[in-house]
Amino acid sequence: SLLLLPYFNKPLGKCLRQEQWERIPQHQSPFVSDTQRDQHLKDLALFASRRDAPVRMRLLGRLGAGKTRLALEAFRLKGMRERTIYAPDPESVPPELFARLKSDPVSSSIIVVDDCAGETDSKLNLQAEICEGRVRLVTIGPGEPFLSALSPNHLFIDLLDDQSMNKLLQDRFKTLSLDQLSWIVRVSGGFPKLAVACGEALALRPDIDITRLTQAAEIHDILE
Repeated sequence: SLLLLPYFNKPLGKCLRQEQWERIPQHQSPFVSDTQRDQHLKDLALFASRRDAPVRMRLLGRLGAGKTRLALEAFRLKGMRERTIYAPDPESVPPELFARLKSDPVSSSIIVVDDCAGETDSKLNLQAEICEGRVRLVTIGPGEPFLSALSPNHLFIDLLDDQSMNKLLQDRFKTLSLDQLSWIVRVSGGFPKLAVACGEALALRPDIDITRLTQAAEIHDILE
């Protein structure tokens, strides 16, 4: 069986347990998936269930594409959530974490490290490898599609298609008109974070009509 180390129930610096990660405000809207994301969720679940090498999976994509949310959704299920730790950046990982995990031969954990550049990713991978497969490391960072073709343990997260983006916005912003939603879909260009920021701005400014939206030269003209 999969057991947590006792100190997982104690503060781990800036790291968060799965239930704490899920409570972050930006992750409160319903998760909207597509074909690619559905496959990546399966890939991550399979990766988390294994004990063999390689021990690291890397999530790549452009800033705001939804990489972090995808990882969060992948490890929600029972059997994974109890052993998941999320670090918002590499500096949040306690220096002694991997040594402690290695010292307990019956433990199993999933460590998700966000905002992780290539050089840091390599260093964390080396630390995870000392844990003999009992630690599954997921690092999140910027990257381009060709990188995922170089390794099966590199997953590229593409931008959301218009249909999925429209569903995300309709689920989250009930008061916006169809014209307003269509404008957000168009200007956000598939970036979920940008779409949500636009939706929040319009929800706070119901006086902005569609004519002004279509005439705005830049998105920040509306967001300001």
